[in-house]
Amino acid sequence: YKYMADAYAPRYRMSRQQAQLMDAWDRMYPVEQWECTRAQRVEALQGNENLFVKRPCQDAGLW
Repeated sequence: YKYMADAYAPRYRMSRQQAQLMDAWDRMYPVEQWECTRAQRVEALQGNENLFVKRPCQDAGLW
């Protein structure tokens, strides 16, 4: 959702409460290896990166 709000603004917007919920979920459920692998594959195919996944993967040493 955060990627969509960033990539497709202003057509797609999240409310402040939605953004807070996404941030809480990020803290509760950190990235896992399969998410990082998937994001790498999507980036290679599409040519664009999802920094909302890539940065946490890099921080966790999974990228």
